[in-house]
Amino acid sequence: MKDQLGFGALTHEVCKKRRKCGVLNTFAELKSSACACKSDLSRGRLKKETSMSYGKIAAASLLAVGMLSSQAFAAGDAVKGKAVFARCAVCHNVEKDGGNGVGPNLFGISGRKSASVDGFSYSGPMKAANIVWNDDNLSKWIAGPAKMIPGTKMAFGGISQKSQIADLVAYLDTLK
Repeated sequence: MKDQLGFGALTHEVCKKRRKCGVLNTFAELKSSACACKSDLSRGRLKKETSMSYGKIAAASLLAVGMLSSQAFAAGDAVKGKAVFARCAVCHNVEKDGGNGVGPNLFGISGRKSASVDGFSYSGPMKAANIVWNDDNLSKWIAGPAKMIPGTKMAFGGISQKSQIADLVAYLDTLK
């Protein structure tokens, strides 16, 4: 049974536990403080318990939405990331064995050591950085290359929207 809000099992369980009558009630019955078993519980107590239950339901819903959105955000969307990459494609190639452009080829960048693409002339600070391009480092780099490695040759200010950064990293992770 589902009520008008879609919380069927939760609201029915409220009455079953609180009133201990065993009768399952709909959302409307709980809201009006009238149980189908005609229990003589006072309206004030039921109203307090029902509103507490709604608060718990709301809190649990917000927590679930927050957890889902943070997981989705952390993962990023590779399809959207490919569209974000259009900004990068001016300087970078992503084709396997496609050669370098103004910037190094980014095919297989995830898990690769920095300054390791043959035939590209890296800056001194990039050569000295000695980092591995994992999702964390890629995110920092995309957000602000000069902030991460001062003195880099890359003349790109960075991307400020965290969702676009996550999407772009997800796309770069597919280039294998």
